[in-house]
Amino acid sequence: MDGLWEKRGGAAYPCDERAWRFFYKLPNHTRFVADTKDPTRRSGEQHRFWFALVNTLFENQSYYTDIDEMRQGLLIVLGYCRWHQIGGKPTPLAKSVAFGKMPQDEFDALVSATLDLMEKRGFDRAELLAQTREMAGAA
Repeated sequence: MDGLWEKRGGAAYPCDERAWRFFYKLPNHTRFVADTKDPTRRSGEQHRFWFALVNTLFENQSYYTDIDEMRQGLLIVLGYCRWHQIGGKPTPLAKSVAFGKMPQDEFDALVSATLDLMEKRGFDRAELLAQTREMAGAA
């Protein structure tokens, strides 16, 4: 039974009609198994794919020695950053990418922009995609 539930004060409460019907048909003290997932975090696949792409890029370059620094640099170059005044100079700081809130078209644009940038820097787009899909388990 699929239904939307909400945790409040240590208890689960049904939030949609299907969940309410299911819940109220159960006798008291009934135990049941619930397979839960957070609907606001809808995109584990996007998350896996993006980080597989970052890992693929990291493995195929020699400039960065720290993958997190490379990821942040990539996001800044792609414009996923906020600007702060540090020491009187505007300084970019990479934003955290919220895949669960990111629409599919925005995610596709992020991947495409990443591949465009890497292609301009001499990487083979098709090869990067193939390696990333294999690493992400999407092949």
